[in-house]
Amino acid sequence: MPDWFYRTLARPVLFALPTALGRGLALGVIGGLGRSAAGRWCIDVLGHMRPSRELACVVAGVRLSAPVGLGRLIDAGGGAAAGLARFGVGCIELGPVALTDRRGGGVERARVGAPALRLTLPETADALATWLARLTRLRGAPAVRLVRLAGSDRELAELTRALTNHAELLVVASAKVPPATVPVLRALRWDAEPAELAAGFAGAVLDVGSQHDDAWMVPVAMPAALPAAVRAWRSALGDAAALIVAGGVACPGDAVALIDAGASVVLVDAGLVFTGPGLTKRIGEALLTRCPPPPPGDDLPAPRRAWFWGATLGWAMTGGGMLALALALTRVLLPYDERYLGVTAAELARVQPRLLDFMAHDRVTLAGAMLATGLLYLGLASYGVRFGQHAAQTALAVSALTGFASFFSFIGFGYFDPFHAFVGAVLMQFTLLALACPLGPADEGDALPDWEDDAPWRRGLWAQLLLVVHSAGLIAAGVIISLIGMGAVFVAEDLAYLGLDRAQLVAISDHLIPVVAHDRASLGGMLLANGLAMLLAVLWSWRRGRAWLWWTLASAGLPAYVCAIGVHLHVGYTDLHHLLPAFLGAALWATGLALGRGYLCARAPAAASTQE
Repeated sequence: MPDWFYRTLARPVLFALPTALGRGLALGVIGGLGRSAAGRWCIDVLGHMRPSRELACVVAGVRLSAPVGLGRLIDAGGGAAAGLARFGVGCIELGPVALTDRRGGGVERARVGAPALRLTLPETADALATWLARLTRLRGAPAVRLVRLAGSDRELAELTRALTNHAELLVVASAKVPPATVPVLRALRWDAEPAELAAGFAGAVLDVGSQHDDAWMVPVAMPAALPAAVRAWRSALGDAAALIVAGGVACPGDAVALIDAGASVVLVDAGLVFTGPGLTKRIGEALLTRCPPPPPGDDLPAPRRAWFWGATLGWAMTGGGMLALALALTRVLLPYDERYLGVTAAELARVQPRLLDFMAHDRVTLAGAMLATGLLYLGLASYGVRFGQHAAQTALAVSALTGFASFFSFIGFGYFDPFHAFVGAVLMQFTLLALACPLGPADEGDALPDWEDDAPWRRGLWAQLLLVVHSAGLIAAGVIISLIGMGAVFVAEDLAYLGLDRAQLVAISDHLIPVVAHDRASLGGMLLANGLAMLLAVLWSWRRGRAWLWWTLASAGLPAYVCAIGVHLHVGYTDLHHLLPAFLGAALWATGLALGRGYLCARAPAAASTQE
């Protein structure tokens, strides 16, 4: 449930439902995805949340992949933990765990005053036996298990013994350290007076919130005094102790401020519910901008770099698209087309003048799609792959290999286009070289951190949603057109425009339908490749300040829609039902670009002072 879906569509629906139902529905979806390999793959693909290795840290002797985690209030029951553990976090807090079931209040959204999570006290604590089964299923998850315990000192001692092999870190509220073979942290209120911990504690967990009657209110916004309190606690505990702040993070700038103040790890809870699941990823990206720049890579010549061959592929496809457009607008049929058909273009025009226009409309649309795909590859290679962005290389490779695979969709019709085959063989070599050669040195300097959830970021979520829908539409159109090319070849609107039926077309030339099928299957494959490249670029490379992505999407869509819509108008094929998908696609593309321009083309962080 990435932010572009959660904030725009899912959150309004979930917040309109009763709290328990909305919470259960969201966690049910995440938990369901986390229980299967395919579901976990979906989380990784949609969110692309894997933290960078530069963010790894050691807390109380335990290695975390990132200094950000999820607090226990997100999923107190642990049912969705397997899915939540893939949200780009270094740890996930679970519990509380008690020896026996303890029924208490639940967690709900506060509906009055400032946004907050309301935890009715006492907390519900599931029994040890229940948690052992849950924690066993979490073994091998990409996040460290941070388990909170509840009970008397005697019960805590029994719990720590039982959980030795099921958790990497334990948290207790007791002032006495229970015997354990894993690090134990003490839970304290963030506004408590800083003091030394009893010997044996590996550090402290500062719970952010306030007591209101029988409830613990966990705010979304960071309390103004929290960074100063964290500094005071760090001074009291010393540099070696772990200091985890649980709550009070509403945006990446809050997390950075707390880590600067001395926090070892920040746990996100209410902020994730109100802001969106991508908050943890955005915190990691903000922290990554503060890491030292990567060392310069090997000084390899351009032809030995992946970006060079990716860009070469893009230039070749762009040039090929321009050549195909020129031919489609002039002679339409090449000499080998005419030899295969057994009739010349002039003869076809005499039999039915609209035949050449119809074939030109397919080929011009194909040329526009080829131009768009080439420009997408050029942008991904020159500004993504060149600077070590593996996501850009993956997007290019998946798209290109899918496009080449579509070449086989029209071979069964008996028409082998030698020029198409030659071009495909050459471009395939460029693709393989773009995969085999090394990436450039990793450099995220083209992106700006999201210090706060400002208006450009919110508009950018709508833009991202529209462009994802647009890309999915291109993929669907590519699949449908490919299937039509491999099956019926013509739809009813085509035959109505031509004024001919299939028997009449066969009478003109029994090779005419295979040629049209070849064009249609080629167009379907190109649309499929184009949609995949755009979808993966929008999902994975969408970052504040990446103007190159905006210009790449803009330059790719323009020739595609100008060719597709323009040629239909030029040849008089103006059936509204036939043209409606193109008009809808153009509207989604243009609106998405308009909404996303302020975010992608930002020149400076929206709140640079957050770093200070």
